[in-house]
Amino acid sequence: MCIGIGIVVVVPEDGSPIKIYGKDGNSSHDTILHEMVPVELHNRVAKIEYTYPHALRLDAPDEECRKAAIDLGVAEMGPFELRLKPSIVEIVAKWIGENRIDFDAKTMHLADLRGANLTEANLTEANLRGANLTEANLTEANLSDAYMLGVIGLEAS
Repeated sequence: MCIGIGIVVVVPEDGSPIKIYGKDGNSSHDTILHEMVPVELHNRVAKIEYTYPHALRLDAPDEECRKAAIDLGVAEMGPFELRLKPSIVEIVAKWIGENRIDFDAKTMHLADLRGANLTEANLTEANLRGANLTEANLTEANLSDAYMLGVIGLEAS
């Protein structure tokens, strides 16, 4: 399971434009592949995670995935680690905006909410594990049943 919104980028072999698949909320790359991507394209995919508040990161957990992302032209070696190419970030960001892909209560994992005004926010059942709430305004926020292991700055008001 992703820590955010799963997005699958398909790079066609024939050089035609990339195709992007994803859906709102906490979604699995495997589910997206199974439900949305034709089987014959499964070997032409790169997996991306869209995390709150608006960060895109390559999901390439092993050497084979990292090599595939480079070979497909989706990723490049940065000064410290493999990263998405800026052109891919731009294309995916545009697609997210056009498709109105948005977060749900479960995709707040590792959110950086420093200084956020969460006045009267309903975070019922939100997964805020590891979230940074330093100086966040939580006045009247509903945090019932929220999962908050390792939250930073929870004492903020």
